[in-house]
Amino acid sequence: MCVCVFLQMVDLMYFLVILVIFVIAYGITAQVILYPNSELNMQLFIDIVKYAGWSVFGELNVDEVSG
Repeated sequence: MCVCVFLQMVDLMYFLVILVIFVIAYGITAQVILYPNSELNMQLFIDIVKYAGWSVFGELNVDEVSG
């Protein structure tokens, strides 16, 4: 039984890695489209992760997107 749980955890880690790659890619794309002239700094990376993370949970920030 322990082996089965371990194998499921390994599969879960693969899934989470793929999910993080797609979420970060979406965050980068959305940030570039919304704010094309922003400077490259640490706050930009934080904003990318926050925007993409909230989008996963359904917060679409319609007020920012619509202008």
